[in-house]
Amino acid sequence: MERKIDKVLRDWSDRRDHGALVLRGPRQVGKSYAIRKLGTERYESIIEINFEDNPDYISLFEGDLSADAVFERLSFMFYRDSFEGCLLFLDEIQCCPGAFSALKPMVDDGRCDIACSGSVLSEIIVDRRLTPIGSVELEYMGPMDFEEFLWAMGFTRAQTDTIRSHVSEMKPFDRLVLKRLNDLFARFLVIGGMPASVSAYAASHMYTDSYRRLEYIQKLLSDDIRRYVDNPTESLRINQCFESVPRQLSREKDASFIYSDVSEKSGYGQREYGSAISWLEGAGIIELCRNIEEISEPFEMKTSGKAFKVFMKDTGILTYMMGPAVANAIVGGNVTINNGAVVENAIFGALSRKGYKVHYYSNPTRRMELDCVFNLNGRLAVIEVKSGRRKSAKSLNKALSEDKAIDVAMKVSDSNLSVDENGVLHYPFFGPSFFEDCRVIELPPMDYIEDLKSRLDSEHGNPRIIPTEDR
Repeated sequence: MERKIDKVLRDWSDRRDHGALVLRGPRQVGKSYAIRKLGTERYESIIEINFEDNPDYISLFEGDLSADAVFERLSFMFYRDSFEGCLLFLDEIQCCPGAFSALKPMVDDGRCDIACSGSVLSEIIVDRRLTPIGSVELEYMGPMDFEEFLWAMGFTRAQTDTIRSHVSEMKPFDRLVLKRLNDLFARFLVIGGMPASVSAYAASHMYTDSYRRLEYIQKLLSDDIRRYVDNPTESLRINQCFESVPRQLSREKDASFIYSDVSEKSGYGQREYGSAISWLEGAGIIELCRNIEEISEPFEMKTSGKAFKVFMKDTGILTYMMGPAVANAIVGGNVTINNGAVVENAIFGALSRKGYKVHYYSNPTRRMELDCVFNLNGRLAVIEVKSGRRKSAKSLNKALSEDKAIDVAMKVSDSNLSVDENGVLHYPFFGPSFFEDCRVIELPPMDYIEDLKSRLDSEHGNPRIIPTEDR
């Protein structure tokens, strides 16, 4: 299946002075497959070492970690006289801290290109003793997005580009086209973006097959918690937080994460569960969306520090954890089930995958809640998701009348593309999946440099001839 990360990896391989690639991401998103594909397409050979499946290989990166020593061990292990044209693939590198430490000398040596992948890398990366600064290029790979899902279902890039042009130009879809795209998006909500789940459904069009894959992946995620967390109490708390996410998001009035709802033990809060949430976030299983107290930038200065929502990286896992009845209801057209938790999770995920830092705004005093507040490439944008029966957007209308900082107001529901009399942009649920990517805003040109240098020189008795037109 085609993935957008493929181009990122090809671009890395094409650059001459690149570091070691470290591809991060949660379990089962296709990291190993993507690197193997790169190795097959771009290199004469590939050496793959999986430290999780073959822990004996860890000894290759013990003791002397100089490039000569490591490559000598590799040459004996894999019967190699030369590493020219080879891609060295270190899979599940989090199981071998020594390999991570050896990346800098091996990259400096330049004997071959090195690509790594890891599912739980947060603790290793933040450890300064193990971070080969300047020698590693970190990339993130998450579950498939809706466009990649459509490719897996047989759509071409030209066809998804047509969808994107409709969204960017606010050109309404044909009624039948909209109906079918809505149906596909509903299926994406329950199948998710894990490649095993998507490929199973693409092959048979049976949710039962996809469900089995999701069941296996969910078990792997739970196993990872036990494998990588030595403290049994902490492991239990991480699992409790993980299992509470569907329940927390499905709350009727306020889907903010409440520590006391994790377990039935009274008095438990951030002190007991804060590190568990951080672990799940670092492992790429969940993502946090923080509340802001004011609809203005900079957002990080307006966060309350306490209130946040927890979203799952993959909506398929979320729906699986809610049960088959929820999946059937969503595909049947009832995305409002569980108070629209799944569709809100998907919209947040779509924006996050495009690089946007998304917050939400909730103010009981003003009786307002906006699901997404973010900077849309230089413009302050807000989104209200209307997944329930009531289609009125009271919070959005109130925000537009009272908060002058808002540049773009959007409403996402089961509607077509349109712009209303208040300038609010209306999108179908799949609309944010085709928004433009977040981009770095370019700084204005520095057309004063030569003039400044001339003036500084003249002040120090070293006058320069200033062109007439610049005087």
